[in-house]
Amino acid sequence: MLAGSVLTSEGPVRRAVLARLSGERVTTARDAAGAAAWLAARDLLSDDDSRALHAAFTLSP
Repeated sequence: MLAGSVLTSEGPVRRAVLARLSGERVTTARDAAGAAAWLAARDLLSDDDSRALHAAFTLSP
């Protein structure tokens, strides 16, 4: 997970990182703390629960 305003806002660093990850699936989390919590929790969740709860962890409050 990459986080921080330098990667979530338009600018040269974001463009360079996205270019480097070309061909990979890239998504931008709306809530970085929630996204980090989801990444930590997903190994403890079933696939169905992981999919069902993803939005609860990653959408902006």
